[in-house]
Amino acid sequence: MVPRTVEVSLRGQTHCVTIGAEDDDMHCLCVSVDGIERRVDVRRVSSDILSILELGETRRSHQIRVAETERSGEFDVHVGGAVVRVVVDGHRSGRTEQHDGLSDAGPQSVVAPMPGRVVRVLVAEGDMVAENQGVVVIEAMKMENELRASREGRVVEINTEVGASVEFGKVLIVIA
Repeated sequence: MVPRTVEVSLRGQTHCVTIGAEDDDMHCLCVSVDGIERRVDVRRVSSDILSILELGETRRSHQIRVAETERSGEFDVHVGGAVVRVVVDGHRSGRTEQHDGLSDAGPQSVVAPMPGRVVRVLVAEGDMVAENQGVVVIEAMKMENELRASREGRVVEINTEVGASVEFGKVLIVIA
């Protein structure tokens, strides 16, 4: 897996996060947050729960639940009894252009949230899609994940096919 870098906003601060796989299973990952590296073993417990074991000297373990919000790139992460809103790559919910300079104009990219394999492509180029409509299904860690459009639009590009292996962050479908 080629390391992937994303910007993550957490409690009003933006952090640079780089994730790369250390083995073929994609369980052992090297995660760098603002330049501080950690090796972790990640296992999916259920569709929305991950078990994370830090592989350093302390060997701390965490169970986290990740819940997608209504906006693409925004998640509620439940860890240690707390819920934290996390925004990946600058997408923000409930804000308008006048508040933060971000706009819904322009193409949206549906990206692989983790390494996996494409099991179904639910749209074709030229199709109109509705907000939250499923567009592609990937299998990762023996779980199927349906990826959805964050807003309505027309499918202008499909960069994958059934059976293809995908890396974390690969743009699978572009909707304008």
